[in-house]
Amino acid sequence: MIRNPESFTGVRSFAESEIRCSELGRCIRHDDRTCPADQSSGYSPQVIVGVSRGGWPPARVMSDLLENPNLANMKVEFYRNIGVTAQRPKITQPVTSEVIGKRVLVVDDVADSGHSLRVASKHLRRRARGRLGSAPLPETKSIFKPNHYARTTSKWVIFPWERLEAINLIKRNLRSKGKTSNVIRELKGAD
Repeated sequence: MIRNPESFTGVRSFAESEIRCSELGRCIRHDDRTCPADQSSGYSPQVIVGVSRGGWPPARVMSDLLENPNLANMKVEFYRNIGVTAQRPKITQPVTSEVIGKRVLVVDDVADSGHSLRVASKHLRRRARGRLGSAPLPETKSIFKPNHYARTTSKWVIFPWERLEAINLIKRNLRSKGKTSNVIRELKGAD
């Protein structure tokens, strides 16, 4: 069963996603006085790891914003549908770059339950042995508290890079034609 369609939110555009990444980047670099004190860090990662698939776009933007070309990826599979997870997250592709002894920033699109980000962080911490930072765009009621995040939300987030996938899942899951049509129309209309 999926969440109530009224509980969906979206980062409506790639431009808005970049704004959220910019906010996050300023907090990580510690050059934004508007950041909460516990998020302003002056952290300078040596490697940025994007968690596949949703973390790839913001990880690439963070690479640019932090002026760090050392970008790697790893894949963690957990969600099988909107709001439906496997029993536990599984690393299906370990980190693709050498991180031993390095400061690593792990980036994901969202820390929803926090289980995926926790598994990714544990995997990287065992290898990096340097300081590990984590940075999803929004953070929800996560069991894993990220070091940095752009916003908090209690809603299911749909990003522009996953809009078609979300629309297809919603179409498949929602039974009511009226609600389905309204949700699909709203999502398709987003820039």
